[in-house]
Amino acid sequence: MSLGASEMKELGNEKQDGVSTTPSAALGTFAATRIRNLLTLLGRRSSLTLADQVVVSITNFSATILIGRFCRREELGLYMLGYSLLLFAVAVQQMLISSPYILIRPRLNDEQAIRYTGGAYAQQLLLGCALCISLLLASFFCRGSRESLAIVLASLALSSPLFLLKEMFRRVCFAHLDVVSALAMDCVICVIQVGLLVGLASKGILSASFANLCSAASCGVALALTLVLSRRRYAFSMQDMLPTLLRNWNTGRWIFGSQILWAGTLYLYPWLLVRLQGEVATGIWAACFAITNLGNPLLLGLQNYIEPKVSHAWAEGGVERMRPIVWKFTGVLTGTMLAFSALLLAAGNWLLTLLYGAKFAGNGITVFLLSLGFAAGAAGFAISCGYFVSGRGAIDLRISVVYPVVLLVCGLPLIRAHSVAGAAVSVLVAYLIASSLRALQFMAVFRRRTAPVLQAA
Repeated sequence: MSLGASEMKELGNEKQDGVSTTPSAALGTFAATRIRNLLTLLGRRSSLTLADQVVVSITNFSATILIGRFCRREELGLYMLGYSLLLFAVAVQQMLISSPYILIRPRLNDEQAIRYTGGAYAQQLLLGCALCISLLLASFFCRGSRESLAIVLASLALSSPLFLLKEMFRRVCFAHLDVVSALAMDCVICVIQVGLLVGLASKGILSASFANLCSAASCGVALALTLVLSRRRYAFSMQDMLPTLLRNWNTGRWIFGSQILWAGTLYLYPWLLVRLQGEVATGIWAACFAITNLGNPLLLGLQNYIEPKVSHAWAEGGVERMRPIVWKFTGVLTGTMLAFSALLLAAGNWLLTLLYGAKFAGNGITVFLLSLGFAAGAAGFAISCGYFVSGRGAIDLRISVVYPVVLLVCGLPLIRAHSVAGAAVSVLVAYLIASSLRALQFMAVFRRRTAPVLQAA
């Protein structure tokens, strides 16, 4: 995914057919060309995965865009605080349930898979109940000092279990390489949720808490349909929950530790910003974060495609089959996200103003720095998958200690001195160091053609 000579020329100020090409236009053309080539390379199934992620991103971004346009920056900051908790809960779900599911599912026969899937859903319901209770308690304790945050947390308590169950269903579909079912459900959710949000915005009553309730309504309707239609894929039994929990923990304990360090650190940034710089800074962070997440259709769509591919490669051919796939997709992810960062360098501030209004203008450099950080993080994703499927998750866990260390050493001083831009620099530094260490260690562990094979737990 490195740039060739002809592509480097696209980034300069050249005249083609008598027309002067500006750097911004050249960056846009370069990014569009790379994305088009990527879709051609990956084929139909991965293109459907990307399409599904486009729908999910539209659904998720609709709330931030509408709140940013029709509410105060402080309201967007409150929404981001609640949304960061939801994203952290999704990360925990992936660590404990869905990622182990994707790793384990290819090794099971049909009968075992049906019971295992039912046990995974039972475990998911338990996690959703625990999250709901935790958010209600947090809302109760916040009601005196921060009434507005308490209302947001209460609404999130109602929506988050349904949101997590929806995410679990999507991951089960990806594990079965059934992208069409996930896409159909996400389209239903998108139509309902965006319609409700636009209706509330038109009446002037949109808020962070109402946005959470819209999410609950849309996820509830779609899940009621899709879980019934896919009932042959699982046999729901609470008796299978404990064996599934133990099996997932044996496989996912390293994922859990590694991702807790990553997700806990990343989603701590808005809370540090509100503490050190106030709710306005948190609102600006939310807008910049959302603009960089416009790349999620590519990033998460590719990740949803890559994780099961690496798992199947390991199950079919061990190290020899897995290693080249890891390096191939490392290049794909890195090149794709760098192209997206180049696009945001040219258009980041314009997108902020267009989508969120003039009150968010002047933060284009923060958007670009955040996108570079996420590109650096994407470079390590396929390598992490290789560690986990080969039973070497402890390596990834040790490397993930970088995230909180950088936050403490660099992040806090940078946030105090430079507010949102300082937080973006901290994210970039942490991801660069972590992904570099992952790549170097992967080359060392699998440097021989016949590296010793460890069985994943």
